[in-house]
Amino acid sequence: MEQNHRHFLATITGIRKIPKDPKDLYNWLLKLVDIAGMHILSLPDCCRCDDLGNEGCTGTVQLKESHASIHVWEAKEIPYAKMDLYSCKDFDTIAIMNHCAEFEPEIIDGVVFDRNGPLPKLIEEHKFIL
Repeated sequence: MEQNHRHFLATITGIRKIPKDPKDLYNWLLKLVDIAGMHILSLPDCCRCDDLGNEGCTGTVQLKESHASIHVWEAKEIPYAKMDLYSCKDFDTIAIMNHCAEFEPEIIDGVVFDRNGPLPKLIEEHKFIL
């Protein structure tokens, strides 16, 4: 496999379909792996945090190609999530952003960095207003 280190970061703002159960994120991460065309190394690990000001679910999945994670802040005035996908394999950024749209957000901001060199280089920038 030819390696091409890419790092996708997204902010998913104004979530209307909030995943409040870790099982929701577990299934979302499984589907993300499939959409990205990657392979699971270790099944998703998802849990809830109920600390005041930090309420929400979080999940990670280790991939043969690297990892993905998502953190949801459900109790904020405008609920949001941050997610990332790091890979040594190419992936379809728009397909990943469309998968983020399952949370029915108002906005998805996504960037992709080329991580092949000593410093990250911004190579893609996307904004979905839904």
